[in-house]
Amino acid sequence: MATTEVKPLFYRPPPRWYFWTALGAALAIHLTAVAVSQRHEAPPVDLPPQPPQVVEAVLAPPESTPPPEDIPIPEPPPPPDVQPEFVEERTPPPRPQNTAQNLRQSKPLGRCRCLEQKRSPCMRRNPSILTRRVRGMLREVE
Repeated sequence: MATTEVKPLFYRPPPRWYFWTALGAALAIHLTAVAVSQRHEAPPVDLPPQPPQVVEAVLAPPESTPPPEDIPIPEPPPPPDVQPEFVEERTPPPRPQNTAQNLRQSKPLGRCRCLEQKRSPCMRRNPSILTRRVRGMLREVE
């Protein structure tokens, strides 16, 4: 492995000729656009007015169309009596579970006994309300 001195990486701005080239190109485009816009075309030649022309339209009398002929339409052939290759079997519907029995057997999750103690929903969300009420009840007892 060759040992070379590691130099820090510094930001090098782009060469100045990039800036001057871009500025010169923009200036050339601008000046070309101004020069092209200054060019005027010759005014159009005025033609002498022409007399109005009268156009007469004659419509031919409408031709009588014969009544449509009644073409008998043959009846479609009966569908073939072919048994399908795949017959979908119907599965029985799921049995309904006895929800009343399941509710009696269910237990509260974790330490939450809000439903057992019939607390209001706001107490379940904000336990500080319950704490204030308990403190108030303790003060009344003392």
